[in-house]
Amino acid sequence: MTEAEQWTVGPGAVRARAASTVPLSGALVAAFVALAGLWSVVTPIYEAPDEKGHIEYAAHLATQRTLPVQTTTPRTYAHHPPLYYALAAVAGAVADWQDERDMPEWVGPGPGAGNRIARARHHTAETFPWRGRVAAIHAARFVSVLMGAAAVAFTIAAGRLAFPTQPTIGLLAGALLACTPQFSFMSGAVSNDSTAAAAGAAVLWALLRARQQPAQLRRWLLLGVLCGTALLAKATTLSLVVLAGGAWFFLRTRFPSPRRWAAAGAMLAAVVLLTAGWWFVRNATLYGDFLGWAAYRAAWPHMIRSELPDLAELGALASLQWRSYWGDFGWLTLPSGNWLTLGAGGLLAAAAWGWRRRWMERKNRGGNFALVLICALAIGMHAVYLFGQNLFQTAVMAQGRHLFPAAGAAMILVAGGLLAGAHGRAERRARAFGIAATAVAANLACALLIVAPAYRGPALPKMALLSVPRRIDAGVADLLQLRGFALRSRSDGTTAVIRVRMYWQAQRDIPFDYAIFVDALDASDMLLARNYIVPGQRENFGPAAWKSGDVVADEWVLNLPATSVNKVRRLRIGAYDWRDGSLLGPIRGSGAAGQPTARPFTSWRVAGPQLNYIVIDR
Repeated sequence: MTEAEQWTVGPGAVRARAASTVPLSGALVAAFVALAGLWSVVTPIYEAPDEKGHIEYAAHLATQRTLPVQTTTPRTYAHHPPLYYALAAVAGAVADWQDERDMPEWVGPGPGAGNRIARARHHTAETFPWRGRVAAIHAARFVSVLMGAAAVAFTIAAGRLAFPTQPTIGLLAGALLACTPQFSFMSGAVSNDSTAAAAGAAVLWALLRARQQPAQLRRWLLLGVLCGTALLAKATTLSLVVLAGGAWFFLRTRFPSPRRWAAAGAMLAAVVLLTAGWWFVRNATLYGDFLGWAAYRAAWPHMIRSELPDLAELGALASLQWRSYWGDFGWLTLPSGNWLTLGAGGLLAAAAWGWRRRWMERKNRGGNFALVLICALAIGMHAVYLFGQNLFQTAVMAQGRHLFPAAGAAMILVAGGLLAGAHGRAERRARAFGIAATAVAANLACALLIVAPAYRGPALPKMALLSVPRRIDAGVADLLQLRGFALRSRSDGTTAVIRVRMYWQAQRDIPFDYAIFVDALDASDMLLARNYIVPGQRENFGPAAWKSGDVVADEWVLNLPATSVNKVRRLRIGAYDWRDGSLLGPIRGSGAAGQPTARPFTSWRVAGPQLNYIVIDR
């Protein structure tokens, strides 16, 4: 089939080819839900841009049942339209937004979190299984996942409209959007960015449908509903709403009569106003202008430029936007590395070369070319919008996630270029599968090899106790509880090393960094080796930083002559205050069935009947 034939194939064949990709589309959307769900689990609470403010907005809606009002003290995120937060509040109703006992400690920028990347101290309590506000937050994150899935689905549908005889292009466009690491990252966070992406892709899809058959007023009605919804999702969708209005204006020659054209425009405007007009009226009533710009400037003055950026700064902003569209996770504190941006650059270069080939070879520029042009205009208008924002606001608007409303359109053009020159459906699908598989691998690498390790702190998840090699239950002075241990030994013929890894859990907040000692004893309780450390101190997370329920594992190393290692018959474990050497006690608890026991042991070194040691027999 020639290129010209591919643009002029009959509607029956188009519908048949589109129907053949429906199962693949569903599988792709489901795969994205799993992928973004993974990101939502590996990214701790507060570690996505502005997530703290977004959480507080949703919590305000859920608990106060009113929209927040922009104030200067404290500053809020009330300038954002409410659609996402309303959905998050409803989803989070399955839990208790007011129960904040398991929440991480917000620290903010700087070394206070014990991690140059993290913005909070994270504790065991916030890990799965969740409860209270933590559970509500994960429900809100799942709303973000679903909104990201909607963006992928609308991108696939819009791609089918732009390339009706090559539905594989729509599938590849959806796969590229789904596998963009930053998009998956933000779709797994409490954020309105994936909702903005879904709204932008939905407006694009509805606009392409209206362009196909402009005389059908119901298509303009649907477009109006989606434009109004987009305005309630995030202000950055404004560019696409303006594009929809412009498309209606320039399509007047395609209507059967001026009256029909005017009716479509009136319907579009009326539905947008009915859907989103109340939000702008509220802004005007509260703040004195429809956008609430004055209140935003007063609350966030450091976000407003005092002078226009020069060319060097504009270049730096463009570089930031490019990098952070693909990676640069966290609060732009966790770079993904040059491999990702170089790979993305190569992908776009290949797509550009493919479009050069399409442009040179295509004999017919009508038909679907107009729909492809609308995709290009969506990208261009959104870029212009963000450029204007960068002239008046600081680098916050140069973050790549603000490109998401036009990301669907961009991925359609990229996919169209990458599959240019492929002959036949089988070759297109094979090429698309190879590209998508590579994108999935890059996405998983970012999630599992970059983001997850960066936020892996000393406080272990609750589920870690399920994999403890030897479980016991011994409490020390109602402060610490030894939940399990693991033993390893090694000998080189001269010296031997016994490594004891212990899993401690805080029974309540601990006032001081108590130390833990481990003694190796022989059959007559003679001391063979000893070591003592403050657990967690190597990672700047001593017991005084633990919260109730925290599980921390640390390793005690006992060095002794190789001839003595076989004499070790028991380990004696205790906690003490290193300031005066006093032991903590008493010890309470017992070992699990079939495991070495943890029992109190009265040492001759301690006067009286107090039981201060945990003894583990070999």
